[in-house]
Amino acid sequence: MDLNTLRTFITVVQKKSMSQAAETLGYAKATISVQMASLENEFGCPLFIRSGRSFTLSKEAEKLYEHALKILDAFEEAKNDLSQESELSETLTIGIIDSLHDEYLAKMITRFQNLYPLVTIRMISDTIDGLLQMLDTHRIDLALLVDMPIHDYRFETVILHAEQVHFVHHVNYPVSCLDSLQHLQHYLLIKLFLAILWQTPIQYFLKKLQTLKPFAKC
Repeated sequence: MDLNTLRTFITVVQKKSMSQAAETLGYAKATISVQMASLENEFGCPLFIRSGRSFTLSKEAEKLYEHALKILDAFEEAKNDLSQESELSETLTIGIIDSLHDEYLAKMITRFQNLYPLVTIRMISDTIDGLLQMLDTHRIDLALLVDMPIHDYRFETVILHAEQVHFVHHVNYPVSCLDSLQHLQHYLLIKLFLAILWQTPIQYFLKKLQTLKPFAKC
């Protein structure tokens, strides 16, 4: 006996007809007859009292019907319980810097939530140093940073997205003759603006990138 046979038996009882049960389940009537005969052989008792083309249920069939309903209900309940346990349903706490609230991040989170709808995502904004401290104390699960390579044995770094940063200015602006990013520090307003916009990342660029390569003039 298997669950499919029990489902067929339940349908036959509810439809009160093997022909209608076959039509409902999409089986041939002969298949229904074979399955019901296998049940009678397995339990060693008649389940149907036939009279011409119709039948009535035996007392044994009435008892089996009640048991069959309970068995299938228990199976579905077990399947649902196991399915829920196999799905992630925890809270993922992500730390981000303020400048990272962009379309790429939104799309990435949307894709994750489509894959794991039961996971709750919690966002925390802070400075890079603050996020690293929260990572170290397990207050957040991961940190999304921008343009800052982290070389620390406590953390594992994965590059999610590479992005170019361009400094655009008018061709007649005084900085057009500069060939080094370091020279931008002599222009106070530009330095202040870049410091506010990028903070630590721009300091990294100023140290690592020595030359400016013109891309286009307009």
